[in-house]
Amino acid sequence: TFEVGTVSDDYTFNEQTIHGCDSIVTLHLTVNPSYTHTDEVTICDNDLPYEYGDSSFTAAGTYPVHFTLATGCDSLVTLTLNVNPTYDLTDEVTICDNELPYEYGDSSFTAAGTYPVHFTLGTGCDSLVTLTLNVNPTYSHTDEVTICSNELPYEYGDSSFTASGIYPVHFTL
Repeated sequence: TFEVGTVSDDYTFNEQTIHGCDSIVTLHLTVNPSYTHTDEVTICDNDLPYEYGDSSFTAAGTYPVHFTLATGCDSLVTLTLNVNPTYDLTDEVTICDNELPYEYGDSSFTAAGTYPVHFTLGTGCDSLVTLTLNVNPTYSHTDEVTICSNELPYEYGDSSFTASGIYPVHFTL
């Protein structure tokens, strides 16, 4: 009986040749191990194709991967490959210039434009959002109007005034 593992031993056999002569055969037997192993790997989809041993994988799954050890023995690794998603998205946001700087993710923007914004997901995978930031102007204008008292109340924009004074008037454009 031979055990699996790197085992080396000498075995002696007494045999007779076909001519009836006694012979001694000494067998030096080395038994090298082969392995069956499982491995689980989790990657991001932008790491595909994934190289493992001399194999290449393009999707998640469970795969048999055969190796030939330096001893010449074949071994098997059952690879479970998990693939987490990454995202490449676009987002468009329109704000007024008095809302600047604008915070998006962990980035801050001070002007209109198209910006790459990188996020790291809970899975550890990086994702990209291409943000188009539109910035509309707001206006601050001073207008001075002189009227006669018989023209009161005075209508200006969506406001009505009954006495002289300085008033803020807000317009939505």
